[in-house]
Parts: sequence; structure tokens; C-alpha cells
Amino acid sequence: MTFDEDFADGRSFPVQRHHSIVRLRVWPTTIEETKQALGRLLSEVAEAELTASLIIVDRSRIRVRTRPK
Repeated sequence: MTFDEDFADGRSFPVQRHHSIVRLRVWPTTIEETKQALGRLLSEVAEAELTASLIIVDRSRIRVRTRPK
């Protein structure tokens, strides 16, 4: 789990080469904003999708890129 945008770069961190990355795009990076983003992630994304994925959480949506089959 990271705020660092570099980890969302598929060229440097391809989905098939890691277990999972959760990139939080919240601003400001306060505890409240972070808790809200994590709460949305856990309530809206199935547990199975949390494995072998790149997940980007921002204020308006959650994007999940999974490992190709």
C-alpha cells in the first residue's frame, strides 16, 4: 500500500511480478482521507480481486487491474 505514484507504473511494476499493489490517490493525505479510501476499498472490492492486482483508489473511483490469465 502506497501513496507513491511510481508503483502504479505497469512498466516498472508489472502486475504479473508482484502479489498486489494498492495505490492511494487521496488528497490531502490525512488520516481521515486515508481511512475513508481504505473503507471504500474494503467495502467495494471483493477479496479475490485484492490478490495479484494493481488497485488505484482515488476520491471518485476504484480501478482494479488484475494479472492476465
